Amino acid sequence: MFEAFGYKQLVFEPFFGGGLVTVLAIPVIYLTGVRPLFFVMLAVFVIAVLTGLFYVHPREMKDRELHTREMEQQERAATDPEPARSVPGLTPAPPGSDNEVIGHESQREAPAS
Repeated sequence: MFEAFGYKQLVFEPFFGGGLVTVLAIPVIYLTGVRPLFFVMLAVFVIAVLTGLFYVHPREMKDRELHTREMEQQERAATDPEPARSVPGLTPAPPGSDNEVIGHESQREAPAS
């Protein structure tokens, strides 16, 4: 009885949840033995973990930091009584300075003589 269930699973697994690795496991174990398949699966696992640590995690942290900054800016904009003027390439001056806008030196006006 259990043997029939095992063979049925070989047919159903690719379509209903397991995938090709599960289907090919029994024939590969039969042909090569358990150890080669184990070491191949171990290598795939190590590659997946290293990919997560060195590629996915830094991108996720960068995206999280960007999202946090955007949320802080939205909160400041919602609580700011007077909306700031937006000029491309220019940064608003800090409060208390005598300049209205700080920009690049090429964008500043020359002093009148």
